[in-house]
Amino acid sequence: MDGVQALTGADPAPLGEYALVGVLSRGRQSAVYLGRSPNGYAAIKLLPWADAETQRAVAGRWTGTYLCNQGKTALELTIKETSSDELEAVFAFEADPSNPGVPSGSFAMSGLLNGRVLELKGERWIDRPGEYVMVDLRATLTQDRPSTIKGTILAGGCSTFEVERS
Repeated sequence: MDGVQALTGADPAPLGEYALVGVLSRGRQSAVYLGRSPNGYAAIKLLPWADAETQRAVAGRWTGTYLCNQGKTALELTIKETSSDELEAVFAFEADPSNPGVPSGSFAMSGLLNGRVLELKGERWIDRPGEYVMVDLRATLTQDRPSTIKGTILAGGCSTFEVERS
């Protein structure tokens, strides 16, 4: 489409029912994306809002699943605020009932909430099973106080994760 810039790795994941197609414009404080849903196209403007309240909104215990080469895996993600406006997390995984052969493990993460984009990067193993590798996470929050976080796992052989506040 004319006038639509390509998405980059720094752009958010899909927003709700909208798949992001491209960037219509970028400013210092926001970006306007072209989104496509089953009902058509829309312009979506994202404003930064990662203040202290928002950081607190993602802090806590989250449970759900993720998909990687080993199949569907249970996930407990515990996110904590730090005094420097950064986030710390523990990514703990174990067998999902539908995939009982997965070993348990955990690793520490660190990251930021940049605008609406949550990014957590694997830092160090707490309990490493075999040759497993740490992964990074990216998710775009769609609410001020989310009850669910859905996003992408940034590692080869992995795809998505979804967790709910618990």
